[in-house]
Amino acid sequence: MAYACGGSVSQSSPRRSPPARRGLFWGRIVGFPRQDGFYWAKWRTAEQETRHGTALTPSDVWDVVYVFQNGDDERQRDFLRVLVVGVEGTQSIENFEWGPGPLTPPA
Repeated sequence: MAYACGGSVSQSSPRRSPPARRGLFWGRIVGFPRQDGFYWAKWRTAEQETRHGTALTPSDVWDVVYVFQNGDDERQRDFLRVLVVGVEGTQSIENFEWGPGPLTPPA
């Protein structure tokens, strides 16, 4: 069976599907924070009510942001939220491209 792949035809495997979501909490998917702490992240989209959100995003700069627990139920979509330095409101973890974390403080 042939599959289209980037304009050419490949005789190998089909395109891979994204990983299945488990429950509502996106932190269980690889690539999102799973616990609170400081992380490297690129801010891609802003929450609708964020002041100057369109001017600040998308960003290609890696910044350290703070991820915190916003509730008690890990299954809730907004269980973890993000604080960006200099921005009034909190952001969803889905609005970022995530790098390493949580970061450990220097000794």
